[in-house]
Amino acid sequence: YFRPKKESNKLVVIDFTVTWCAPFYAQLVKKCTPFVIFPKVDIEEVKSALQDWAIEAMPAFVFLKEGGADDED
Repeated sequence: YFRPKKESNKLVVIDFTVTWCAPFYAQLVKKCTPFVIFPKVDIEEVKSALQDWAIEAMPAFVFLKEGGADDED
């Protein structure tokens, strides 16, 4: 699954989700794609992501700036 690259100058917003959770930010992705990277991680497929990123609820977003965690919702 997605591993951040420290050399990236773009904001990265990782969407931790499950297949039954409907995406709700499609317009945001469409408008911001040139400036922001939006990887999606299905935690049913990658269960280790829950522990790796300390995810406790769905959906969860991790914001990375210059390769490091910036904020989490």
